[in-house]
Amino acid sequence: MITRIFKNPNNITTESLEAFRRITADWGIPNNRAQRWYYQLHYPDGQITTVHNAKDAKSALQEKPTNHILISLRSTGGSFVEFDSRNRSRVSCTVSHSIGDDTTFLGKLVSAFKLLPMPPSVFLTHGRGDDWRHVKAFIENDVGISLRAIELAEQPHGGSAYIGSKFETYAAKCACAVIIMSGDDKAYNPNDTEELRVRENVIHELGYFQACLGADRVILLKETGVNIPSNILGRGYIPYSKGHIAEVDTKLRRELIEIFN
Repeated sequence: MITRIFKNPNNITTESLEAFRRITADWGIPNNRAQRWYYQLHYPDGQITTVHNAKDAKSALQEKPTNHILISLRSTGGSFVEFDSRNRSRVSCTVSHSIGDDTTFLGKLVSAFKLLPMPPSVFLTHGRGDDWRHVKAFIENDVGISLRAIELAEQPHGGSAYIGSKFETYAAKCACAVIIMSGDDKAYNPNDTEELRVRENVIHELGYFQACLGADRVILLKETGVNIPSNILGRGYIPYSKGHIAEVDTKLRRELIEIFN
């Protein structure tokens, strides 16, 4: 299975849906298995229209245009494709077990919807410490591929005084996030034992990027001894000792190359 993230062109048209129909027909999606696949059209007012073939999807789109569509197709043989443009800034395409080469099939989808790759940018989330400075320099200079690391405080406000708008603007420019989970806060657990925790903004941004990009595009760097929320205990992370952030370099390079290559 391969998943790729693209810029959202915001120009879903009946022509692109027709091109998609032709591609999937060649791919072997059985027309008599409508219950196995669907088009969902999502509208700004919260309405969702679900149809089971390209003809009805085009009719619905002509009646009430929208750029936010989820297309999920699964053949009787187990092949799968999903096209998701519900996010206003990015589109995700997932292909598994196509007839022939999955990468070639994905290329046809890219052509049908006129998709452009997300910029090779990495969002850096961190707490109070300065470990992010090493990580930023490493990403931009030592990974071996051309990447830009975005740290929010370094970016201009762009005329908006609201930090949430600034965060969303720059988060939308990134195809990956690196979360530095350092022990910046102290708290007491129910046993009155002191424990180190990450900053609340780090937890918020971790959840944001997992929802927007998918867990496979969020890299966690966790300082040893820092407590993390129980609902992400099963997530893989790259550990490092306090004051020794360079310990993550080798594994971080491997993760970034996997994502961007």
